[in-house]
Amino acid sequence: MGRDNPALNRLEKQLDPQHSAVAVIDLQNDFVSAKGLLAREKGLDVEPIRPVINAANSLVSLARKSGVRVFWLRVVHTIADSPKNYLEKYLGHLPEDQWTDDKLLAREGSWGAEWDEEILPRLDSEPEILKRNYSGFYGTHFDHMLRAQGVRTLLFAGCNTNVCVQATASDAFYRGYYSIMVEDACASVTPEMNTNFIENHKKWFGDTTDIAALRAYWG
Repeated sequence: MGRDNPALNRLEKQLDPQHSAVAVIDLQNDFVSAKGLLAREKGLDVEPIRPVINAANSLVSLARKSGVRVFWLRVVHTIADSPKNYLEKYLGHLPEDQWTDDKLLAREGSWGAEWDEEILPRLDSEPEILKRNYSGFYGTHFDHMLRAQGVRTLLFAGCNTNVCVQATASDAFYRGYYSIMVEDACASVTPEMNTNFIENHKKWFGDTTDIAALRAYWG
């Protein structure tokens, strides 16, 4: 991303399918299902997230038809692989000797860590990145994969906008990528929080778009 890659100073340039990719983030049972840990143990209403599953499916279908790469980012946790500050944040109300894998969101190997059944099946050609923290770049080969394929622009879909989506989108910006939120394909358990974080992203990190606009750009 040096001098041989001139600035892409208009959205239509940033969205060129030749150097764009879609990142689908964390639409997993623990986050989007009424039987998942967020709803079952934390008492959060995940219904505001459910419509985003269909939107993400539409975005993935459009990307595939347009020759845009698709990456699937899924978080998995174990006690052994999680940083202590993360564990303290989520399990700090318990004594440390009671920190066990079954209390973790998206526990590795669990039903809660799997993609929601309404998500389009991932194609073999579409990489899945397993992450251990909020950002899809932290401790993964995501950056290397993108640069190897000449990706300059990342479009983000998934949940939760205020946590893993925003963390990955801002990390992409730090690394020199054009970071674009697909507004109608991102969600949080609180719609107001979703809106606030999308507006914050638009002001400081990158642009936003929606699926209808992408149909026009990629059609």
